Amino acid sequence: MSVRTLFVGILEDLRDEATKVETNFTEDQVRAAAVNFLLGDPYGRTDEEVHHNIASIEYFQKGLCGFGPNWVVTVFVPQGDELNNQSIKGTLHFDDVNGQFACWNLPFLD
Repeated sequence: MSVRTLFVGILEDLRDEATKVETNFTEDQVRAAAVNFLLGDPYGRTDEEVHHNIASIEYFQKGLCGFGPNWVVTVFVPQGDELNNQSIKGTLHFDDVNGQFACWNLPFLD
């Protein structure tokens, strides 16, 4: 094994350790909460439909929406039937401290 290969391996291990962050909620828990929160038209009539319309989930240590660490759930609903005549794209912000959705920029949510 060359010194270069060993060095690259050590750097990759350090990078992996640096990206591990302790959170109060897992991505799967946030996804389940998002599916429950969004269930219904136009985001999906079933859990599977809503799950399919969740484009990504990312964790941010420096919170958005004016609060601490949070998960950002990006939602994309393609253009569909008469109830959804244009595509929808936006985000939900899940507070990692209290387990609530704190803000969003998606239509049809009260």
